[in-house]
Amino acid sequence: MLWTLSARIMWAGMQVMVLALLARGLTPVTFAHVSIVMVALQVVVMTNGFGLQRQIQLKRSEDARSPELPGLYALRLRFTYVSAIGWLVGCVVLSFTQHSRFPVEIAPLSLWLVSEQCTTIWNGINIVDNRSRELFASYAARRLPPTVMLIPALILDWNMVLTWSLSLTFGSTLAYLVTMNRQESWARLLWPFRRNSVIAHGVTLDVGYWFCLVGMELRDLDVAAVSAVSASAGGVYALPARLVRPMNLITQAAGAVAFPRLVRRSVISRKHLMLGTLVGISPATLIAACVYVLAPVLPRVIGSEYRASIGALRILCFAAVMTAGITLFSTFLQARSSRATTHAGVLVLAFAFAQIMFASVGATINGGNGAAAGACLTQAVLLVLLLVRSLSECSVPQVSGSHDRRRRAPAHRA
Repeated sequence: MLWTLSARIMWAGMQVMVLALLARGLTPVTFAHVSIVMVALQVVVMTNGFGLQRQIQLKRSEDARSPELPGLYALRLRFTYVSAIGWLVGCVVLSFTQHSRFPVEIAPLSLWLVSEQCTTIWNGINIVDNRSRELFASYAARRLPPTVMLIPALILDWNMVLTWSLSLTFGSTLAYLVTMNRQESWARLLWPFRRNSVIAHGVTLDVGYWFCLVGMELRDLDVAAVSAVSASAGGVYALPARLVRPMNLITQAAGAVAFPRLVRRSVISRKHLMLGTLVGISPATLIAACVYVLAPVLPRVIGSEYRASIGALRILCFAAVMTAGITLFSTFLQARSSRATTHAGVLVLAFAFAQIMFASVGATINGGNGAAAGACLTQAVLLVLLLVRSLSECSVPQVSGSHDRRRRAPAHRA
């Protein structure tokens, strides 16, 4: 747990520094465009494969030698290559249809999509196997190059977008090479399209997992929606919306560590659920409180043009705390039953669209501050709904170790 938290804290610090350097070197409108690219990349990484990443963790938690693991990974790798090729083709098409270098500058990220998606799977397996110390090297290799290279880019007036794209790709590739030899032989597969490749036949994709992942990432497209409504509001809203994301990296780490333990436990009491949630959201709460107090310093660090973002940042600090609770309740439900997973996934996905809509409506009413208020409102409602469902799942025993670990054992609710 300590290694996971340390790695996530380092990741969060470097991510904030990268955001600060990009915001300093780009105009608010251009930064909003880069922010949209960041969200698009994370959407691909987290949602590609229709929940196979979580299913791999689930099978690994139940049986480290599960015969289904090689096939699940090979199938996931197919999705990985398809997404990378799709990104590259999309950039090429946009380069011919737009009078801008931006598509060319982000084209190298197609290689990033391959290495990042593979290392993300490996890191999930490391957490399940209690080898969290290996996360530190992976995270450092992935985030250190862009953090370091953007400093001279800012000072020497290099192309900030291209520098970010190339250094991010280099870092992720480096992490892939550094950690590859520590993986299982089936997880080092390079080309899953050969005829003799082990592909999972008859795999049932758990769309509940996928809905949760899609929803968690899709809501970040509110920056694109707000920018479409008003470019000025998007410029005000983009930086605060991206800054609050690293606040939850520690909570996400706690959820990732807790998931295999929750899978292996047949009963979770309401008391344990609430205590665990309060502990899990405490880092995000502390960070959000500090950011709220220090928000007026933002224009001095990033630039005076971001003075209008102070109000939006403070509003989104409340949303960050609620997002931490949403993350933990979603993780808990995913570990309990198929119905609970599907229920959580549908809610998270539906409220992702609701956040995009309410943020856009808020932007038309009160600019960046209105967009932040709309996003905060949707997170509050989602948190309450997930809390209610999580409490209903407590103290309900389930059969463990079966092929379908989600079949409930008959029992009365405590």
